[in-house]
Amino acid sequence: MKKQYLYALLSVVCWSTMTPVSKTLLHSVSGFEVQLWRAGTAAASLLLILLARGQARDLCDLLRRHGLRLVGYGFVGFFLYTTLHLFSLGVLSGQVTSVVNYLWPIFTVCLSSLMLGEPFTAGDVWALALSFLGVAVASLGGGAGASLTRASVLGLIATVTAALGYAWFSVVNKRLGEDQTLCMFVYNLTSAVFVLPLALYTGVGPYTAAQVAGLSWLGISGGALGSLCWALALNCGDAAKIANLAYATPALSVFICGTVLGEGLHLSSFAGLALILLGFFVQKRFERRGKAKAQNPAQ
Repeated sequence: MKKQYLYALLSVVCWSTMTPVSKTLLHSVSGFEVQLWRAGTAAASLLLILLARGQARDLCDLLRRHGLRLVGYGFVGFFLYTTLHLFSLGVLSGQVTSVVNYLWPIFTVCLSSLMLGEPFTAGDVWALALSFLGVAVASLGGGAGASLTRASVLGLIATVTAALGYAWFSVVNKRLGEDQTLCMFVYNLTSAVFVLPLALYTGVGPYTAAQVAGLSWLGISGGALGSLCWALALNCGDAAKIANLAYATPALSVFICGTVLGEGLHLSSFAGLALILLGFFVQKRFERRGKAKAQNPAQ
């Protein structure tokens, strides 16, 4: 196996475990504690990487130029996103949360268009329609139960809002154009600082060895190891081909939730995910056609 695909596979495995591990921990640990450990461990791991690379001066320079902006991005894209995501995990199945959370790629495409002042195309409309149809299929199917309760509706709203917030974060973070390892450290540190008083208020610890392992894994795998392997994969191979592998993450996450967590595998979860991803690819298809037509008006 080529090393770029090995790196990408490691990233997918790391990211796909985030929801199942978080869901398991929420049975015995508060959401704020999970968030604190996740952000704090990720920040500590990334700081070690930065120091090993000799980037302390680069970090100081970045904070001098974009400190407040990075804190704002980290507040929305990490603190608020994780808070809403963990809340939804507490009231929804891991499968449904994994599926609905993957609205963020199509939200990112649509927000990129709107924030750049570009028209909202027919492809965008079709993509959103397919994506929300996917949410309905996943939510109303066996993965969420036969009927929606008030709590599950709030969970769905939280998940959709989290996906929208992360999409906005993805757009502004990309537009910033700075070293992502440096930025991710600041974002995770921001999230840890904001959630610390909330975690202390609700109470922390003591923890079992298994809880410490699970909590640490969330930060190390998602915040440091997964992101680092993904960056290495993109640097080693064709970025466009590698990027498509990221869509294996929600499918693997749904599979783990259904088997390891004992939720049972529901066709509705996979069908809903397929519709959401179809919406994204439909949008990309319209976008490519539009670019081709602009380059060749005679066609």
